[in-house]
Amino acid sequence: MTATVLHSSVLDTLGREIVSGQIPSGGVLTLEQLQERFGVSRTVVRECMRILESINLIHSRRRVGIVVRPPSEWTVLDARIIHWRLEGPGRDAQLRNLTELRLAVEPVAAGGPRCARPLTNEIDWWRWPRSSAPSGRPACSRSSSRSTSHFTG
Repeated sequence: MTATVLHSSVLDTLGREIVSGQIPSGGVLTLEQLQERFGVSRTVVRECMRILESINLIHSRRRVGIVVRPPSEWTVLDARIIHWRLEGPGRDAQLRNLTELRLAVEPVAAGGPRCARPLTNEIDWWRWPRSSAPSGRPACSRSSSRSTSHFTG
């Protein structure tokens, strides 16, 4: 097998196991364990760990090993994590989260540049699309009820 195939196979297997909870948050891995388990070189294992660390699934601790981070620290919008979560037992929760994200982002994105304005603090993005009009209609929406139905209340 080529290095790329080995690398992606190990990466996908470990990513799925971490995201599904088979390897729990706080779980410790070592390069030696992973080399033996997958029958690959240290270089392949290190590259996989580098990628998993870049999306915050793991972090390396001296004299401990490779530690799995809690889900609250993961880069959940990374395509690989989304893919692994959709394949695992958390599929329904992942679909629900993606739907909520789409409902929050798409109406604003459909408004284009006329909707752009800077956000003053982290909480503003929750209130930003709502206008001061009594209807609660987003400030930059079209008149379509489809684009504003989820902003009521």
